[in-house]
Amino acid sequence: HDVVVPGESVIRVDAVAGAPSRAHQGRAMRWDPRRSEFLWVDSGAGLAHRALVVGITDLQPVCTYHLPGRPGSLTPVAGNDGWLVTLGRGIGLLRPDGSTSELATVASVGASLNEAACDRRGRLWVGAGADDHVSPVGGLYRFERNGEIDLMVDSLVNPGGLGWSPDGRTLYLADSGLRHVLAFAFDPDRGVLGRQRVLLAFDGADGAPDGLSVDGRGDLWIAMYGGHALRRYSPYFVLLAAHRIPAAQVPSGAFGGRDLR
Repeated sequence: HDVVVPGESVIRVDAVAGAPSRAHQGRAMRWDPRRSEFLWVDSGAGLAHRALVVGITDLQPVCTYHLPGRPGSLTPVAGNDGWLVTLGRGIGLLRPDGSTSELATVASVGASLNEAACDRRGRLWVGAGADDHVSPVGGLYRFERNGEIDLMVDSLVNPGGLGWSPDGRTLYLADSGLRHVLAFAFDPDRGVLGRQRVLLAFDGADGAPDGLSVDGRGDLWIAMYGGHALRRYSPYFVLLAAHRIPAAQVPSGAFGGRDLR
């Protein structure tokens, strides 16, 4: 059943700024366990960032890369020192020295790649959003380890965060253009999507669901673009908490640091 978010009689917690730098459009926060670093991109400025966690709340910059285009996300690569980076319509490899090479063109004309995430078998799932932010020309793509690319969901507007349930059998996808969060039955062995549902729908007062993370309990943490908040929902999609952010546009969130806490 579709669930429309009710009024908020929930816990409210203020967030603490962890990095002094400002961003044009900071997004796609990701923990890189290889180096114990946080990764994120500034899509508006064409930058990719790496930072260490210092203490409980602070981030210490490690490196900033200037990229040739609009980055949408960084993804650590097993057995490699670099990262997969979504740039415009394509996927490339970013190396520690800052050099890049293109691996594949994925998105159709009129769309650009946004956030990406790997499933348990190492397949990269990446969303493509409409360049005009309104046309349903976006989609969700599956990028196999052998380089094969398949369009798995079409008619999306601006897909953002991706995440799986703890058992790996449900894929969650937020679309800020359509203002809803979808859930798909997921076959973790074959990487195939099944039944699709609309789990959460938002009106204009809430902002739009953008980034998405799932914790070990199965709770969904949804970044609300235009909503000044990071919201937490139970596995049954009951609103549990709203973490207030001192900025209107909240594109993503991620778990990291010691014990991923």
